[in-house]
Amino acid sequence: MLVLLDKFISEEDFELEEFDEKYIKNDVHKIIYGDIYNKFKNLNENKDRFIDESNNRFKKAFNKYRID
Repeated sequence: MLVLLDKFISEEDFELEEFDEKYIKNDVHKIIYGDIYNKFKNLNENKDRFIDESNNRFKKAFNKYRID
């Protein structure tokens, strides 16, 4: 999942295939894949904000723990 998330964030042309539960037989898998798809879709809609917030948090932690 982390590799997929990293690719999703770092690549400009990363595309999600539309989730269609008719291709998934197992009801539990439908729930899991549907939830993952919705999280990535939401992240895609807020990608710039997510990247900015992540960079800001990293910068704060880096400044707090760096050795001058």
